Amino acid sequence: MECTQNLLKDWAVNKMKQTYIHNLMSSFYLWLDHEILSRGEAFVNYSGKLYNSSDPNFPNSSTYSSPFRQWVYDSSISGVKIPSGVFINNTFLPKNTSGLAIDYNKGRIIFNNNLLNSNNITQQFSFKEFNLYYTDEREEKLLFEKAYSSVPKTNQITGGLGYLDIPYPCIFIKHRSSENNPFAFGGQDKTQTLLRCIALAPNSFLLDGLISILNDSSRKTFPLLSANDFPFNYLGDFKFNTFFDYLQLCGQIQDRIYIDRVTVSKLDEVENAKINKKVVAALIDFEVSDIRSPRISSFQPSPENGGEEPIIYNTRVINGGWSNSNGDYNFVADLNNKPYYEKGSLGLYFILYDNGWGVYDFSEESSPIYYSNSNTDYPWEATNWQINQDYISIASPVPNFYAL
Repeated sequence: MECTQNLLKDWAVNKMKQTYIHNLMSSFYLWLDHEILSRGEAFVNYSGKLYNSSDPNFPNSSTYSSPFRQWVYDSSISGVKIPSGVFINNTFLPKNTSGLAIDYNKGRIIFNNNLLNSNNITQQFSFKEFNLYYTDEREEKLLFEKAYSSVPKTNQITGGLGYLDIPYPCIFIKHRSSENNPFAFGGQDKTQTLLRCIALAPNSFLLDGLISILNDSSRKTFPLLSANDFPFNYLGDFKFNTFFDYLQLCGQIQDRIYIDRVTVSKLDEVENAKINKKVVAALIDFEVSDIRSPRISSFQPSPENGGEEPIIYNTRVINGGWSNSNGDYNFVADLNNKPYYEKGSLGLYFILYDNGWGVYDFSEESSPIYYSNSNTDYPWEATNWQINQDYISIASPVPNFYAL
């Protein structure tokens, strides 16, 4: 089973490029989330304490969790509270200060060091009434074998959720099948995909409300996003901006996915009685289609095969504590069989390969300001970026790297 940032980690680690199904799944996730929140107003505004927690995926960080996940992150939803920082001893600390990141999907904050120790960290946020998760597990296991934690029903909350907790109400999204059928001359196909949602709710009122919203989405469309459009980084925070507006993003996307049909199957009372935690459940199938040209080659010609140079992607650095590092870096040439990037017309700031990646200012020092030992093809694929100890005071926090 995978939550959103786990899927993003897989994308970052694996060498396989983003495919149509990857983009379709992430596009459906964002559309489904927006549809439920906007049409059903399925969120709760909350203000309360965050609790110290641990996550072995971030051994050198401090994490503080809320009793609820997931937090609403979409600014196009009216009436929600989307946190842009956190209150420590009643003093507001904005994001990207002291390495602060907000993990909206797991409902927590993360500091990029393990020095913070406070018992008075509070947050104002909106949490979803239905959490969304990706899954590849069988429906029988999800419904009858898995144990889920419930959303607290009392205001006397004394702890946050663990990093592996899967609270319900929730929806598990699963790719069931796909098929390409001939559509037009020139290699066009109609790609038909079946997506299944397994919905768990504590009562029929909440479940029937969800079913009504999703059943009415038949014959609607939603935009097909690329991997770069998906708003989250591996921390669960925003990649580029301090906010995310789904409707604003949709206005820039031309390719649309058509929802041909929505089919709902509610579990009967006997089956519901067998479900762990005695929840009510439904299977909601979406048959979606898209007109594509899947057999047009994505092969990039090179001088060796008689073509032109392949497309080279530039890179962007943002949110770095060393302000001179932030900005767009342009590809210059290959060095040691890796791309070499330069920022600005003065040629002072570089991303350079040397059994890893580094961000340098050669006018000041020959050692990197930031570095990663990841031997990847491109800098945005690298992980575990660190700050040179000589620059800790002026270069915190570590920036984020993206393809352009």
